[in-house]
Amino acid sequence: MNPYIIPWMDDDLEVFRDTVVRFIETEMVPHDARWREVRNGIRQYGDAIAAAAGSQGRLLTEEEFHRLHDQFMPEPIPVTLRGYGIVRLRMAHRVYPYVGVDFGGGANAIFEPRTMLCTYSD
Repeated sequence: MNPYIIPWMDDDLEVFRDTVVRFIETEMVPHDARWREVRNGIRQYGDAIAAAAGSQGRLLTEEEFHRLHDQFMPEPIPVTLRGYGIVRLRMAHRVYPYVGVDFGGGANAIFEPRTMLCTYSD
């Protein structure tokens, strides 16, 4: 059986598609399991905080931030990042996902919890 050929696919798009596939296979898939526990923690706590706040799209007031911080994450939560060691999840921001990752030594980051793209780091 012949594979379906997309009518608008040209040589340039085929090269681009192959590059994206190769990048996903070599750079993303091998590291997915390594970040899984961190990602799951960000999702779990971020979604719970968003549900308590009423929406993911809300900017928390200072009062809400402190109340939800005390309710959900009064202390940083240690999580193992394989190949790196222990990192700590903490409530770090007034906008979703609310949860940041403390790598220690003053290095902090906030990740979008679905894609794990870094949206802030210092």
